[in-house]
Amino acid sequence: MPSVSRKYYDVLGVSPNASDSDLKKAYRKLAMKWHPDKCKAADAKEKFQEISQAYDVLSDPEKRKMYDMYGEDGMKGGMPSSGGMNGGRQQFSQEEAQKIFEQFFGGFGGKQRQGSGGRTAFHFGGPMGGTQQRSGNPFGAMFGGMDTDNDEDLGGLGSMFGQQQQGGFSFPGQQQFNTAKKPRYQKPQTIQKTINVSLEDLAKGFSKKLKVSRKIQDEQTGAITTSTNILTVDGRAGVKAGTKYTFADAGDKLINQPQQDIQFVIQEKPHPHFKREGNDLLTTVSIPLVDALVGGTFTVPLLEGKTTTVSLDRVEPNSTAIVSGAGMPKKHGGTGDMIVSFHVMFPRTPLSSVQKEGLSNFLPRS
Repeated sequence: MPSVSRKYYDVLGVSPNASDSDLKKAYRKLAMKWHPDKCKAADAKEKFQEISQAYDVLSDPEKRKMYDMYGEDGMKGGMPSSGGMNGGRQQFSQEEAQKIFEQFFGGFGGKQRQGSGGRTAFHFGGPMGGTQQRSGNPFGAMFGGMDTDNDEDLGGLGSMFGQQQQGGFSFPGQQQFNTAKKPRYQKPQTIQKTINVSLEDLAKGFSKKLKVSRKIQDEQTGAITTSTNILTVDGRAGVKAGTKYTFADAGDKLINQPQQDIQFVIQEKPHPHFKREGNDLLTTVSIPLVDALVGGTFTVPLLEGKTTTVSLDRVEPNSTAIVSGAGMPKKHGGTGDMIVSFHVMFPRTPLSSVQKEGLSNFLPRS
């Protein structure tokens, strides 16, 4: 078997594992840079055709499979083509390269017609200066020397052409250019789901396997099938409610619909005895009135099921005690504290006359 060539991947500047989205982004950037009607380099036409040929092969699953197996030699062996490299042809024609370009950018939407001598002319109406015709040049003064090497410039045509309108772009006060021939790249849609996690699991860390169904539409037949995926969410010890875990491209994959990301958001289950506040845990301990008055040693429950004790001379209103290190694990090491409040319980039955008199004699009134 001949050695597999990486040439087409190198031409687009992507890895052999590049996704369809990676290929489109790479083609968009390079095609805008090297289109011979914009780039004045001597080899611009050759580079543009080379970029187009690489994209044509790698964006077609069947062609890409053949190329990955046999390299360019396999492609020259007569593999059928739907719009690019036929049989043993080694190079795209300019017409084929331009066709792919227009599928991305719609010829910039001007009225396209045949000019004299069979050349393609682009007609732009409106206040840009009346009617402009230029043979096969969709760029002209629109770019004004704009640098398109930066990714920011290539995230969409909106930054190049001003205000985006429905189905196209326009400059303020100018006629709209229809670019609806091919949909623009759409920002991924995020589907959120909540995961209810107990305080105990948040404290020690957790791993949850979640079953997710997704619809996948065949690009050739349009048929939709449903598959099931198991996604694993691993939470570190001490992770907080509201933390998000995103799985890119794990949702539905439908034609002409944005990519779907699945995002899981941690939600803390209510606890009967503890409440979290940052990295600290809050709890309340009930004590009799007499203990609040005379003080004592009080038992405090811990999150992991154990207990500890705190000692106070007396418990005043709004008194708290702190158990160091008994809170939640911190992200960068260490542990929060347990903050203990007290609920003072009064006697369940009324005091007798003798008890009241005794308290009046012994308790100060200020």
